[in-house]
Amino acid sequence: MNPKSRIWCSEPRSTASSNQILFSVRAPVGEVNITNVECCIGRGIAALEPVNSDLIYCFYLLKFYKSKFLKTSQGTTFEAINRKDIANGTFPFTNNIHEQQKIASILSKVDELIQKTDQVIKQTQRLKKGLMQSLLTKGIGHTRFKTTSIGMIPESWVVTKLRQVVHSYKNGIYKSSHYHGHGTPNIRMFNINDGKVDTVGAPLLEVTKKEELDYNLHIGDILINRVNSADLVAKAGIVDHDLGSVVFDSMIIRLRTLNEKCNPYFLSYFLISKKYYDQIHPVVKHAIGQSSINQDDINNLEFALPPIREQQKIITIISNIDNCIQKRQSYKLLIDNLKIGIMQKLLTGKIRVKV
Repeated sequence: MNPKSRIWCSEPRSTASSNQILFSVRAPVGEVNITNVECCIGRGIAALEPVNSDLIYCFYLLKFYKSKFLKTSQGTTFEAINRKDIANGTFPFTNNIHEQQKIASILSKVDELIQKTDQVIKQTQRLKKGLMQSLLTKGIGHTRFKTTSIGMIPESWVVTKLRQVVHSYKNGIYKSSHYHGHGTPNIRMFNINDGKVDTVGAPLLEVTKKEELDYNLHIGDILINRVNSADLVAKAGIVDHDLGSVVFDSMIIRLRTLNEKCNPYFLSYFLISKKYYDQIHPVVKHAIGQSSINQDDINNLEFALPPIREQQKIITIISNIDNCIQKRQSYKLLIDNLKIGIMQKLLTGKIRVKV
């Protein structure tokens, strides 16, 4: 709700006082927050101070009716609105200050719940990261370790190159724009998130039956982004549920493991670890506007491989934390949707609060 200070100015041309609403008048138009200190503001920001109205209520009102200002800004070369556009904005409004305060209080409590849930998710993600670092290098209950090229690991583990545990690699499908927009979901780079693969927003691609068979995805398949921006290249994720009939894009590599040697879920945890990125980043090839890796780069990666039974135990521990995170994320999504519904009713007057 409050802005974060990143740049300081000794001679500001325009300032906002504490407890004013900052309203973005340039792209992204309509974003709002509330100042908690005096601050200088640029030309893309307007400072608004409610008159005879509750500050928090007005904040939520502007946030909810952001779409009205977005429509006003559309059609221009550079999305922007001006003072007149803000002044002429109309929406349902209660003049009862006590009703405003009650609405603001309700919405603030929902936001507090969302914030607390988000904090729990982030704390659990940090716990997972630290636990993974320990489990992928020290294992479970070991007391005897050995020195290797990648550091100390349990005596019963072996240093392994990926080529030794990979059954096959395959680059994804490429087709001209004529085949885009209809057909089968085509998994893209943005479908790899938090070490998992999803189909959310995947564009459609017309493919033949043979292409669908060649570029399909099964549970346990691992996808690695081979071409992207420098900060996103090499991002990896595992298919952990049935995605249905899908194919995957040419900028992605599909990796299938030799399951009798390496459980794909264990490998997927290595592929989101610091040790993975420490090895892969130095071999990334950079060009104008994009960076890339290839199968040889992946093949030469080294990691510590425990016996298959211990792999499964490690997977169980980490997946239990993943399940906890997923439940919290689902709960947060539920609250987010609940908030939208509450705002819809309270800020339009469909439901009036008792004061």
